[in-house]
Amino acid sequence: MPPNRVGQRHPHRRVKTPLKRGHNVLHLSAPRPLQRYPLRTLLVMLLGLSLLGALVLRFAWLQLVQGPELTQKASTLQSSHQSQAVYRGNFTDRHGLVLAQDALVYDLYAHPAYFKGQSPQAMAQKLAPLLGKPVAELTAQLQSQTGGSLLLGKALPKSTIAAIKALRLNMPVLHQKTQQPVMNVDGSPKVRPEPLAGLDPYQKPLRQFPQNALAAHLLGFVNDEADMASGLHAKLADFQTATVPTLQGTLAVDGRGIPLETSLPQLQRYLQTANLYTTQLTLDAKLQYIAERELAAGLQRSQAKRGTVIIMEPTTAEVLAFATLPSFTPSSYNKAPIASLTNWALTDGYEAGSTMKILTVGMGLESGTLKENDTILDTGTLQVAGWRIRNYDAGKRPYPGPITLPSLFHHSSNVASAKIALGLPQPYYFNALKALHFGQSTGIEATGEATGYLPPLYTWDKSRTASMGYGYGLTSTPLQMAAAVAAVANGGVWQAPRLVKQFEPAVGSTLSRKQTQALYQAFDAQLKRPPSQRVFKLATTQALTRALVKGLELASKDKHPGYLGIVPVAGKTGTALRATEGKYGTNLVTSFVGFFPAYQPKLLVMVVVDDPKQQEAWGSTVAAPIFRNIAMEAIHYYALAPRRTVHIEVKKDLLSDKTKKPTPPVKKAPL
Repeated sequence: MPPNRVGQRHPHRRVKTPLKRGHNVLHLSAPRPLQRYPLRTLLVMLLGLSLLGALVLRFAWLQLVQGPELTQKASTLQSSHQSQAVYRGNFTDRHGLVLAQDALVYDLYAHPAYFKGQSPQAMAQKLAPLLGKPVAELTAQLQSQTGGSLLLGKALPKSTIAAIKALRLNMPVLHQKTQQPVMNVDGSPKVRPEPLAGLDPYQKPLRQFPQNALAAHLLGFVNDEADMASGLHAKLADFQTATVPTLQGTLAVDGRGIPLETSLPQLQRYLQTANLYTTQLTLDAKLQYIAERELAAGLQRSQAKRGTVIIMEPTTAEVLAFATLPSFTPSSYNKAPIASLTNWALTDGYEAGSTMKILTVGMGLESGTLKENDTILDTGTLQVAGWRIRNYDAGKRPYPGPITLPSLFHHSSNVASAKIALGLPQPYYFNALKALHFGQSTGIEATGEATGYLPPLYTWDKSRTASMGYGYGLTSTPLQMAAAVAAVANGGVWQAPRLVKQFEPAVGSTLSRKQTQALYQAFDAQLKRPPSQRVFKLATTQALTRALVKGLELASKDKHPGYLGIVPVAGKTGTALRATEGKYGTNLVTSFVGFFPAYQPKLLVMVVVDDPKQQEAWGSTVAAPIFRNIAMEAIHYYALAPRRTVHIEVKKDLLSDKTKKPTPPVKKAPL
């Protein structure tokens, strides 16, 4: 290869060409920045910067302005909170029998916009048998042009929803690109079974009452849709809503509401609807059933308008049964007459009549104006400030003469009771009635409790004071009277009646027993119950109990239903005229209250029957037989009857003969 000439490039190396002397060198200035890039490149760069600025501004807007709102929306979409309706828990009696519980049911909605070409008529033919609706009615509903969601069924069980999800319609197969029907070889359109589209089952809790109408007035009813409840459900609703959600927490879900959690304890904690704790009531379901059964039979016998039975444990004031008729079934409360929904034994006052004589005599003994062995002159009638007081049997016994306290109770003397009341200092009498909570609510865990009426002291004159001695001039509810007599039964202490015994952790609950006890204490404090208060000395109640027992023993010769014979009973009947618009008519209120065994009382039973229509309607003929039937069963149920030793005499010779071994026959030798 010939050598390279000067200035020519070698294929493998670069050679600098020297400049000759005298040659001028052209010096060019450096290019400006905008001249470095073509115009197209500049436009692209400007567009990118604009987009970047827009993104920065959008980010700032979302983060600073809309940040809190979007955070709330995200939390709503990504977590699920239990609603108020699922925090009731089971209600049980004192032995654990479930009286009320939540069951999961479903409301079925349809969204026509998502039917995906499925025929409303074909859907209706599939759904009608499961929903119990005519096909034509369901078709018209599915074809509705109102827009939005359509409610097809309410409170459907899980089995019905499972059956609906299993339904299939044969739908034509569409080509993925052309969206035209795919044809079979024979020219028929190809089909495949598809689930019904546009259906949305919404899960919700439904309150159920396994024992039907048992204790209906105490439990009350529930209507979640109207946010309405009564009875214990209403009393507990606000407390449970305020306390339980903070304990329950939240659960992460996806856009369809499907839980994202994989932790089994967390899932159980969330999915256990209404199952954090169980509300155990003081009720005994068996006693409640007996009380309702015997009350219904008694009302039928006497053709009465209404009645109530209250059974209490005097030492604790726990309500073991509270029957009120007429009643209703909580699960179908909307079908019951309005009058049946009211627990009149809590809401309506009445003049107690002769059962008030128990308290009048007790106040006389407590104040010292009366002694246990005193006699009172019963004149049959008594004139007080222009008002004539007479005994109910004044026609048969116009002048009974001096009577003892047992005779006062036996013959239910109005005159003797009025004299005891007139012998009391009025301020003492008024304060004693207040201490027994007349004219005040008892604080029981129920809604609508009335206070009754205790006249102000400044309105008292001699006639009013005397009439209050035998049960007129003030009003009370049956519950108030039962609580007042319970103070006699337990040795002299008035206590607020109780319906809720305790809260207990439910099966699988995350709460400990200590936590549920703290919850119950908070609930009890929220009620602001009246405090317990001693109203009688123990000696007073003992003397009063002896007089009541002897009074019924005197009445036993008349076959008084309140005298049981098996155990001693301290009790008293009552018969009073009912005032309407300030005037007394012919309507009566009959009653009986008694506790037994009298000297170690376990049960107190209060019976009130309003407006009986039978002949000879008295407390002893209407209310006392109901008391007797309930008490006899309760005595056996609680094993309250004393055990008696049975002595069987067996002759010694008979016993010894049985212990002797039989003598074998003697074999004789053949002749």
